[in-house]
Amino acid sequence: MHPSANLTPAADAILAVHTPDDTNMCAQCQFEGRLVPHPCAHRRWADAVNRSTPTRDTLIVLGLLGAPDQPQQ
Repeated sequence: MHPSANLTPAADAILAVHTPDDTNMCAQCQFEGRLVPHPCAHRRWADAVNRSTPTRDTLIVLGLLGAPDQPQQ
């Protein structure tokens, strides 16, 4: 598996909790005791991962991931 594909679950989890509150501050960072405008550094990192992580089909086409298992004949 391509190494960047492993970051997707972490990025998805960050995107789920690092959201803006009513004052446009990061709700999760504020919960952790930091007053940070949204998007925080965590959110920007997760957005970048989601934009840069290729799909499984793209990895196969690029030859970075084996094709799905074919039934034996």
